Amino acid sequence: MGRAYDDSLGLQPYSDWLRKTGVSKVTGWRWRQNGWLNAVNISGKLYVSDAEISRFTQRAAAGEFAQSPSGAAAWDTPTEEFNQQS
Repeated sequence: MGRAYDDSLGLQPYSDWLRKTGVSKVTGWRWRQNGWLNAVNISGKLYVSDAEISRFTQRAAAGEFAQSPSGAAAWDTPTEEFNQQS
């Protein structure tokens, strides 16, 4: 578990927030690279503000990051070809 932090500053360790939300470090890295979530570097450690978490959550709920499914996730139902192979 992460260390306790003083939330009076409105910051929490980015790794702790990822762990609490069930998001992998790689996904979190992609979100930062895409500019979807901004983290603050303090002495080599990343932190995320409560305001940034709120902004990200609102944008995600509004569907701003939504993409069409691809690959197997795009199948609503198996295709006829797949059904014939079974």
